[in-house]
Amino acid sequence: MSTCDECRSTFSKKFEESDERVRKIDEAHPNAVCEQHCVSVLSPGWVEDGEELYRAAFSPLHLETNGELKPDVFFSDAFQGGCSCDRKNYTSEDEVVSKAIEKAEKDNDAGKKHKTFSHLVAMSVEPLRKINFQCSGSRALAVYDTATEENRAHAEIFVVFSNSKSSKLGRAAKAGLRNQLLKAAEKIEISQ
Repeated sequence: MSTCDECRSTFSKKFEESDERVRKIDEAHPNAVCEQHCVSVLSPGWVEDGEELYRAAFSPLHLETNGELKPDVFFSDAFQGGCSCDRKNYTSEDEVVSKAIEKAEKDNDAGKKHKTFSHLVAMSVEPLRKINFQCSGSRALAVYDTATEENRAHAEIFVVFSNSKSSKLGRAAKAGLRNQLLKAAEKIEISQ
């Protein structure tokens, strides 16, 4: 069983390949055991089932031409570096929107692919944790408290690779998880 200090140590590491962060943390602490601990010393507490999360959607990065979310892009971070969200109990819609607009402007100024803030997506934690791999029937997602100095409300959604039947998920398995995530998401219109 992983301890709080072991979980914090692993989560605080800088991984050479950031797109392998989720897998490396899952290898060190399989089956989402670190959810039972505060993985950040700055955290207000572990993420509880009754909480809601916000995730910012950016155009055109996360959106189809008709304005619908692209599940293969919007949730892809859950498979790689961690899908960043904000815990509703520790922030406000206005604060999340403000940070999202600021991030888009910063990325645009840095010469990254142009994007603008579109809307917020809200997700309840408990349904996320109930999403299972179709191949094994085992739990597929974990939600960790990953608060930072800049963002006390920060949390991340991770795929729990250790619960899948194989070390690599195929396209169909990934698409299935993304579609289940999309069903758990609710668009929040923000008037600016």
